[in-house]
Amino acid sequence: MLYRSVSEISTNLYGFKWIGFTITIFTLDSYGITVILNYMKKANNKPTPEEIANMANDGKDISKYFTNKGTMKQPIRRVNVDFTEEMLHELDQIASELNVSRQAVIKMYLQQALDQHYLATNKVS
Repeated sequence: MLYRSVSEISTNLYGFKWIGFTITIFTLDSYGITVILNYMKKANNKPTPEEIANMANDGKDISKYFTNKGTMKQPIRRVNVDFTEEMLHELDQIASELNVSRQAVIKMYLQQALDQHYLATNKVS
């Protein structure tokens, strides 16, 4: 006859939650217990950004969580721009068609204009 044992292990260590499940299948006969299968699966141990920040605040080494493969984003500066009512209406129509914000449309068109400018100036020189 086959028997099955399932147990759950849960601990909290350094802000990480370790959860593991152990499944053991065994037989019980005149010779005693014979383990046929012993399987343990651990949960995902990736810490959340808040947990990494807490570890950094505690002075722990967190360098293993960074790959240096990303790019740094430039800081954002807020500026004021004046538009006519007609321009705002046109921008709002385009934003509605694209299902994005007015600010996204303005940024998109400004980036396109800058790209065209740099392409034109590089071709001339």
